[in-house]
Amino acid sequence: MATLRALECLVALVDTGSVTKAAVALHMSQPALSHQIASLERELGTPVVERLSRGVRVTAAGLAAAAEGRVALRAAERAVQAGRDVAAGGAGRLRLACRGDDDGVASRSHPEAMAFRPARCAAGTHGVHQQRQDG
Repeated sequence: MATLRALECLVALVDTGSVTKAAVALHMSQPALSHQIASLERELGTPVVERLSRGVRVTAAGLAAAAEGRVALRAAERAVQAGRDVAAGGAGRLRLACRGDDDGVASRSHPEAMAFRPARCAAGTHGVHQQRQDG
């Protein structure tokens, strides 16, 4: 399967039109970028660039792979951001629980739950539980 790094290299090559400029943009050497492109070509079974005496020209297969590569790179960025948001407490799942007993312990210990009081739990006590999903 193509790596995100190989797709990132292809997208940079398409965007800049130059192996040199793409390598600079990605803070890598030209041989390392060429290696990633060659690896991607082996994976696809077809050239993604046409090698010319003065540079390269992206093939139709390269353009198609780059378009889907952009989608994959954006999805990877969203996945990383989602993980960071949950780790920082800015996202996640909040579960509200209603208990049918009348001791009022949950209501007194978690008064913030009263703001979320569902009608079906009006007679019961309320509690808030934050669930962390650790993998």
